[in-house]
Amino acid sequence: MHILEACPSVKKLGQLGLYLTDFRDDHPDRFRKKLRVSPPVFDRLVKLIKDNGVFHNNSNVPQHPIPIQLAIFLIHLGHYGNASSPEYVAQWAGVCVGTVINTTYCCLVAFLALHDEAVMMPPAEEKERAKEYVERATCPEWRNGFLLADGTKFVLFQKSGLHGEAWFDKNKDYSIDCQVRELSSQPAYTDSALQIISKGTVDVCNFLRGIHCQ
Repeated sequence: MHILEACPSVKKLGQLGLYLTDFRDDHPDRFRKKLRVSPPVFDRLVKLIKDNGVFHNNSNVPQHPIPIQLAIFLIHLGHYGNASSPEYVAQWAGVCVGTVINTTYCCLVAFLALHDEAVMMPPAEEKERAKEYVERATCPEWRNGFLLADGTKFVLFQKSGLHGEAWFDKNKDYSIDCQVRELSSQPAYTDSALQIISKGTVDVCNFLRGIHCQ
């Protein structure tokens, strides 16, 4: 193979280090706005996945530290359109495109392994508190819609084949809203408790509220 015209190497200088060092301690609001979770929740997520075997191998080329992989993963999932492309995320993080793809895969594997721990129904006492709040904030008819929560939007590639219209949001996208909550302060949970709440769209709540409260 002959190289007719040498191509200069692509310099990588991202903002990842700035967010994981400076912003997480001094500007947590900026950290949360970009990574979609607060620094304490971020630290808890790292602890939950750090022992998964997907992050450990016998390769001579070590993987990036887990906090870096998690940050790239959250940036990748927390955006949509051009801003979620591996190329865009790679430029922001200062890594190559392959690293974005590999870290996203590793984090997905690690979090899927936590399914039975993270996806749970709340205990009866917390469920009742949630229903009371929903009734006060909306209307009595929507009391049992306590599982709806507004959070980070994960835009779907296309309309879901199951209850497709339920995922249509106010931005005219099909999306899932997701919240990750740290529950260590709740006595009903163990120290390692984590809860993920997801829904189709908060507009379902607003729509039904308009019907029942008129």
